[in-house]
Amino acid sequence: MARSLVELRVAGNQLRELPASISELQSLEIFDGKRNRLALLPLEFGSLSKLLKLDLEENQLSKVDSSIQNLRALTHLSLGKNKIAFIEDDALNSLCNLVELDLH
Repeated sequence: MARSLVELRVAGNQLRELPASISELQSLEIFDGKRNRLALLPLEFGSLSKLLKLDLEENQLSKVDSSIQNLRALTHLSLGKNKIAFIEDDALNSLCNLVELDLH
C-alpha cells in the first residue's frame, strides 16, 4: 500500500476485515469503509494518527473499542446503522477534535 495515500474509499465491497497493514498508511486522512461487513477494526487501526474522517456506517460493528481513542486528530466519526451494543470506557474521551459523531 502507498504510504503517502491520503484518502481511501472502500465502500460497498463486502469486506469482512481490514488487514493489519492498514497501519502503514500513516498519511491517511479520510477512510470511507461504509456498506461493508466489518465486525471489528484491527488494533493497528488506532495508529492512523492523521485520520480526520472515519466513515464506517452500515457494517456489522457491535462495539467501539479502545483502538479508536488513539485517533486524536479525528473530526468526523460515522458509526450509524451498525449493531453497536457496547462502547468501551474512555473509547471516545480523547477525541478532543471531534465535531461530528453519528451513531444513529
